[in-house]
Amino acid sequence: MKFLILFISLTVVSASDYELWQEFKVKFSKSHSLTEDKIRFEIFQNNLRKIEEHNAMYDKGEVSYFLKITQFADWTLEEYRSMLGAHLNGKPKVKPIKTFKHEANFNRPESIDWREKGAVLPVKNQRHCGSCWAFSTTGALEGQFAILHNEQISLSEQELISCVEENRGCGGGWVDVSLTYVQQNGLSSEKQYPYLGGFDYCKNNTGNKPINSTQGYALVDNNEEAMADAVASVGPISIYVNADNDWMLYGGGIFDHEDCGDRFNHAVLITGYDSQSWTIKNSWGTSWGEEGYIRLIRGKGQCGVTVFPIYPVL
Repeated sequence: MKFLILFISLTVVSASDYELWQEFKVKFSKSHSLTEDKIRFEIFQNNLRKIEEHNAMYDKGEVSYFLKITQFADWTLEEYRSMLGAHLNGKPKVKPIKTFKHEANFNRPESIDWREKGAVLPVKNQRHCGSCWAFSTTGALEGQFAILHNEQISLSEQELISCVEENRGCGGGWVDVSLTYVQQNGLSSEKQYPYLGGFDYCKNNTGNKPINSTQGYALVDNNEEAMADAVASVGPISIYVNADNDWMLYGGGIFDHEDCGDRFNHAVLITGYDSQSWTIKNSWGTSWGEEGYIRLIRGKGQCGVTVFPIYPVL
């Protein structure tokens, strides 16, 4: 009977929309009450229209990236924004030990991809927890560890979420504060301290941690020349971005959007670059973007990409 009522209420909508809706719910394990399902379906349809309109421009060559159905396709923009969890207010919370600056005589390669060099681990998924800051932190540490030791070890975001008291767990946090915690306490592996996607009491006595401490972190001068030098010579670096608007439904291509938003709300990891774009690893799973990555236009400072690039010094 419930199915019949729902079917009657949907007779005025596109059958293809409803089919996509069913596929979407299965793919992303969405489950709602009958009332909630109707509301979510309407939001999903609105996002479908946005995807279709934008991709029509992409097909004509009017924009450089396309949109697709992501796990956020049944969310409003306001709900999506509430999930973003990086904080950056004014000056860094903790002072860097040094600043990396651009040098005119540095022989920088035209492109680099640290994934090809074994310094980038597989894409992870923060789920509904606003813990991007923890994933950006571990990504930068994993990269430095792999480069220094020629070994890939997945590090624990959950330890950072549960144990860094100055941060706010799933409510957001600061990468520099997280790196200071690691400097003082070390960091467990993912295997030692698995991800829960929510708050848990701190248990940082996990035994022999793969990272015992660090020297601190380095701040990269906030311009794209210095950032490219740092990525080329040091490895993946943590950055803050405005992940507003079309980030929510990004499907692929070079993201070039003047209005990314007006606040720094997401922490990610630059893993490489080419002549046109930065290659950025996200923490929203592999179904989002280009297998979990976004290519962001280079040379325009878009989405606040230069505001606070940092990396740990092991």
